[in-house]
Amino acid sequence: MARTDSIRTMLIAASAIAVCAVSLFSACPAARAEQPDDSAASWYGKGLELADDLEYGKAIECFDRALEIEPDYEQALVARGSVLLNIGRYEDTYRDLNRAVELDPQDTAAYYIRGLVYEQVNNYENAAADYTAALMIEPDNVDCLLRRGLANREIGKTDEAIADFRRACNLGYGYACDEVEAMLKKGQN
Repeated sequence: MARTDSIRTMLIAASAIAVCAVSLFSACPAARAEQPDDSAASWYGKGLELADDLEYGKAIECFDRALEIEPDYEQALVARGSVLLNIGRYEDTYRDLNRAVELDPQDTAAYYIRGLVYEQVNNYENAAADYTAALMIEPDNVDCLLRRGLANREIGKTDEAIADFRRACNLGYGYACDEVEAMLKKGQN
């Protein structure tokens, strides 16, 4: 998965889910005009564009269509999972991301987004484990360092949290520096 797509996928938000069957191509709002072909990659790309434009329901329709054409399209699973996370459909998000990790165990975004799902249901141990898995692939991923630090803080692993925040701080992320300072002032070291 390209790093640009990975980062872009992590930032997608959404509102609804719908399926656009081949026979309904012209009825699908996202499929009108601008759809150059009926390939999974084309639908995936259009879904990313729509998500970037905050057209969340249409974005999900496009990801659904891409997955109808190519059920093992890992990037579409991650993108749809990200969108589903943002609308609170955690079970669906978890299903998509589990499948994505099965298909590509090296996809940092899949672990990161699944970690966010765990955080939403207050399962900080599993969240920290997913951020750790992502960091094994991409050790300097500041987002994963920060999220793991927050998860570790929630479960009382303050030394690990401080280490993650310090590392993110050293990578130039100011928020992490503030977190370390605040934790040290509170005596959480």
